[in-house]
Amino acid sequence: MNRYAILTISLIGCTDKGDSVIQSLEFEPTVTISTPGEGAEVDMGIDILIKGVVEHDKFEDNLSVLVGSWTANNQPICEDEMYTSVNSGGNIICQTMFTSAGDVELSLTIIDPDNQTATAFQNIVVLPNDPPNIDVLLPVPEGYYYADVPTPFQATVSDTETAPQNIDVEWTSDLDGSLQLYAPDTNGEIDDSIILSEGTHTITVSATDESNQTTQKSVEIVVTSANQLPACEITSPTDGEIAPLNTLLNLSGTASDPDVPYEMLNVTWTSSIDGELGTQNPDPNGNFTLSTTSLTQGVHTITLKVMDEVGGTCLDTVDIQAGSFPVIEITSPAADSVINEETQTNFEATVSDVEDISSSLSLKWSSSIDGTFSTQSADGDGIASAIAWDLALGVHTITLEATDSDGFVSTDSINIRINDLPNSPSISIVPDPATSSDDLEAAILSQSPDLEGDAVTYSYSWTKDGVATSQTTQTVPYTETTRGETWLVTVTPNDGYGDGVASQHSIVVQNSPPIISSVSIAPTTITEVDTVTCIVDSSSDEDNDTLAFSYVWTVNGATISTTNQTINGQDFNRGDSIICTVTANDGYENGAPISSSPIIVSNTPPTLNGAAIIPTTAYETTVLTCAAGTGTDEDGDSITYNYSWLVNGINVGISTDTLDGTYFNKGDGVLCEITPNDGIDDGNAVQSNNVVIQNTPPVLDAAYLSPDPAYQASTLNCSPGSDSDDDGDTVTLLYDWKVNGTL
Repeated sequence: MNRYAILTISLIGCTDKGDSVIQSLEFEPTVTISTPGEGAEVDMGIDILIKGVVEHDKFEDNLSVLVGSWTANNQPICEDEMYTSVNSGGNIICQTMFTSAGDVELSLTIIDPDNQTATAFQNIVVLPNDPPNIDVLLPVPEGYYYADVPTPFQATVSDTETAPQNIDVEWTSDLDGSLQLYAPDTNGEIDDSIILSEGTHTITVSATDESNQTTQKSVEIVVTSANQLPACEITSPTDGEIAPLNTLLNLSGTASDPDVPYEMLNVTWTSSIDGELGTQNPDPNGNFTLSTTSLTQGVHTITLKVMDEVGGTCLDTVDIQAGSFPVIEITSPAADSVINEETQTNFEATVSDVEDISSSLSLKWSSSIDGTFSTQSADGDGIASAIAWDLALGVHTITLEATDSDGFVSTDSINIRINDLPNSPSISIVPDPATSSDDLEAAILSQSPDLEGDAVTYSYSWTKDGVATSQTTQTVPYTETTRGETWLVTVTPNDGYGDGVASQHSIVVQNSPPIISSVSIAPTTITEVDTVTCIVDSSSDEDNDTLAFSYVWTVNGATISTTNQTINGQDFNRGDSIICTVTANDGYENGAPISSSPIIVSNTPPTLNGAAIIPTTAYETTVLTCAAGTGTDEDGDSITYNYSWLVNGINVGISTDTLDGTYFNKGDGVLCEITPNDGIDDGNAVQSNNVVIQNTPPVLDAAYLSPDPAYQASTLNCSPGSDSDDDGDTVTLLYDWKVNGTL
């Protein structure tokens, strides 16, 4: 958007007549920014031309007197005189560069000689301008560079605004200064080399685009003294060696270089007949091997060429002959076979040759320990045989060598071991002596020695009284043996390849003593009145002998004289601890004595032989007494009695030995119960006889006759006195008259 100002000037004057005259003069200087247009986009860092157009009515014939000033975002720009002058055509220019991107408001202000002004505005956008990109490919810090070999320089440059070939690239070394290298091509690629002096260089490259944006990168390298040539040697095959046709040939060598790791060297093998055989790199130790089967028949000069990273080379050669060898294979025995000592060993092989018949080949069988043992030729079918006797102990390398008419020699080898069989072990049978209740075990007292250190195992065979048995393990169960038998074991060592010398040992089975498993006392609870029995709960005899038992009794730890199976209260008292010990005898020997668990004698409760109520005929007024019979206590304790009374079967709660009529009535049945006690236990209660309470007759205290005196004509009256009845019965009176004592 263009903006401009209109200046209005008013001139006020006075005439000589005193009249005032007002005259208004308007000047219209105008200004516009014509280039770049409103909203235009320009690149950052590149000079742009800004153009303004000025018009002025008053000074249209002399526009050069006008002066302009430029701003960008209110900051002055283009302040040189060449950018502030308006030319005669009304044009004014500004050439400037923006160093940052974004929206920019341009302004152009024009001032005329009358100090009148006009300003124009224009909005533009400054686009970012990226610096160029540069990638240094060579040299690199880990590279190897020499003062006598040009150091390679490779890089690529690019820029979003500037073509690669227009990017200014400069190389410098802090030791050698500016380096004159090729400029980038149209693809932005730089590829050149230059001799650098010995030392540590900081190589710096800078790339500057057309907008003066610059990118700089540095790399530090070490340039050593002159390059030293690698060293090399063919280690296999050797000069003059014969190589079989169509057989894998290993070409091996070593290489070294004082400047670079060995694996950076390039190895090439060539044949004077077959040309290049292959290329490779050494391992970190400088070793390398190339395997080939492609050599044609003839004498080859094998050349080894080793080249370092800058073309320094080393050469080594050997001459070998490639031809056809006899083909042989040992087929028997198998490789690594183990053959026991003092046996015949049979060897067999197949042999053939492209040019010669099998039977014409010269053969030699040999042992690495015993030397040559056969030169017998093969038969027409190519089967070669040999026999060796009594080969020495140890590992033999058995070699068959076949030589054909051209002098080509082939060999085949196998390893075999002549085995030293183990010696006899030292053995015994345990336990010794052994009874019919013992397992018999063949014990190895000292192992069988084996020269080769092979693991030795043992096999077992047993005889009983000279007759073979089915027992073939180290142990014979006791269930298989009987007293008096002679058992012999044969132990044979074996090292995995054969049996060694066996050992034998025998033993006679002795009597097995009887065994008592447990003993108990019955009854389990005893008192002084009991008969105590010692019981053998379980016993056995492996020889099935009839057992006899002897008994020992201890009371409170002291042995008593009784040796019977039973004892009674004469031998113990209450509180005593009783133990029974039994020993079994099978007619040959005693077994181990076995004791019972101790039993403590319990208290014997007292006894009472009877109880009685006195008197047996009782009335309401009778005081009954409960009389105890004879009390007995086996432990000799004092006896006391506890009483209880039952009336009609109901305990009336009286614990004394007497009971009065308060607790019973006529017709009641009364009995008493006496319980003896020895201070520890109650004995069994004893009941008395049952007493039935009898009726008590009523009582009349007097009878009176009246009148007194009486006469013949008198009527006599009998008058009773006071009557009573202990049972509380109602009393009726009956009258009897006696005259002179006669009813």
